[in-house]
Amino acid sequence: MRPLDRRKLDICNEVHNIITDQGTNVQNLAEFLLENRDFCLNFFLFEDLEKEYHDVGEKEFVRVDGDELRYAAFVHDFMEVNKPVMITNLTKEWNARKHWTKTKTLRGHKKIVPNLNYLKLKFGKCEVEVYRQDQPGFSSVKSRKSAMSVEDYVDDYWEQNNLEEADSSSSSSLELNYLKDWKFVVQNPRYDAYTCPEFFRDDWLNFSMKSAYKFVYLGPKGTITGLHADVLSSYSWSANVTGRKRWYLIPPHFTLCLYDIFGTRIAPHLHYDCDHLYPGLAIAR
Repeated sequence: MRPLDRRKLDICNEVHNIITDQGTNVQNLAEFLLENRDFCLNFFLFEDLEKEYHDVGEKEFVRVDGDELRYAAFVHDFMEVNKPVMITNLTKEWNARKHWTKTKTLRGHKKIVPNLNYLKLKFGKCEVEVYRQDQPGFSSVKSRKSAMSVEDYVDDYWEQNNLEEADSSSSSSLELNYLKDWKFVVQNPRYDAYTCPEFFRDDWLNFSMKSAYKFVYLGPKGTITGLHADVLSSYSWSANVTGRKRWYLIPPHFTLCLYDIFGTRIAPHLHYDCDHLYPGLAIAR
């Protein structure tokens, strides 16, 4: 497939600079957009692309049993070709799996839930960043960040986002609290939360950054992270010890479709309802 031409985006970026006097008068964009003068940029950027990509649908993750996968196969089948993969059966012996979760019967069904009391007792004094959403999902406006201890987060978490007891109808109107980017290994270097799978041991980033990018995330249903590339555009791996997480992965040749018509910024999320400013999102979706 033919990728979106980077030169076209650079031209749109220059148009943006001209309209806004090099970004000093952003209010000039209002007249430009209200008079629908962005139509020519839409056509210039995305002519023929939608027709070209119309048969590219969503693709399922490849799932591979970690007990059977070999390092050479991982490198050949996934890493070298830059192909996402979901590897199962890697967390069974992790302390994070054994101690950070517990089994509880909810509405007649057994379910693995976060063991928040353990996290509070063991790591309660750690300072973390919590992102507050006004509502669940991508309809939320930009989240607000605040610093607090894990102990305070757990107490607040139980009060507002009780995963075990609250039903979806009552919790949907509550503000959601998402603990993100907790630099757990830096704060707790002697605690072995997990064993790094052999597939990911060539970790040049954390070797040079002293484990600064080994994170823990904890949040209720509906908490999100917007469109982004990982730090320094690195390759990351993530493991769920409990709960479910939905990923939207954009192939590299669709990346430029995520930008606005001026090529200056990426959309906040894939389902952002602003097609006149981000016309490429329809193609990327």
